[in-house]
Amino acid sequence: MVERKATSSLERAANIAIICVGLVIVWTQIVRPYFAATAGKVPVPKQTMSLDGVHTKGNQASRVVVIEFSDFQCPYCGEFSRSMLPAIESQFVDSSRVQFGFRHLPLAPIHPMAQKAAEAAECAATQGKFWQMHDLEFRHQNDLTEAGLDRLASELGLSPDQFAACMKGSAAQKVKADQAEASALGIVSTPFFLIGTVENDGRVKFLSVLKGVRSIEEFKTAIEKAEKAVGTPKP
Repeated sequence: MVERKATSSLERAANIAIICVGLVIVWTQIVRPYFAATAGKVPVPKQTMSLDGVHTKGNQASRVVVIEFSDFQCPYCGEFSRSMLPAIESQFVDSSRVQFGFRHLPLAPIHPMAQKAAEAAECAATQGKFWQMHDLEFRHQNDLTEAGLDRLASELGLSPDQFAACMKGSAAQKVKADQAEASALGIVSTPFFLIGTVENDGRVKFLSVLKGVRSIEEFKTAIEKAEKAVGTPKP
């Protein structure tokens, strides 16, 4: 009996040691590098971006653009979507001052459900309901499992067969393309905002960046800077 208890204690100690080693590996190889990479001031990217494939809302003739790189499981992205985006829409998008665009940047190492959530939004887009799925996912961040995403698709009235086929198809490639664009621009955190102007060639030239959940005044300052660049008078 004593020997069995001793063996059991050794096994528990070994399991605890394994867990501790695992936590150290996750911290040193994933979490710490992530926060180190996202710290500090981010420069405005010099390269331009095409709006092809970007989900946008607002007047497409507007030359001022705000593009968000986001992650559906990111709590700060959810906070922005629920509290700040409606204010931006009311003040700048609905009045045709700004186009607001969305691109995917699921951070899989820390948000394991974000990739499939992004794919689900793309699959909703194939049925004309990207922004509706966008809003639902940010309202239900606690249940972005595949079953949860299926329930959201059903709530939107999406064709279940079409949605299921899309989730097994090309949606992942669209998400990967957005991730590659983010990498090329040096973006490694979410939410991340690029504010700029549509140039004569149709590409966006960036003038300002904002990282994280920022105030409406900070967005206003960046938007007015872009309006000034294209000679758009403030209303």
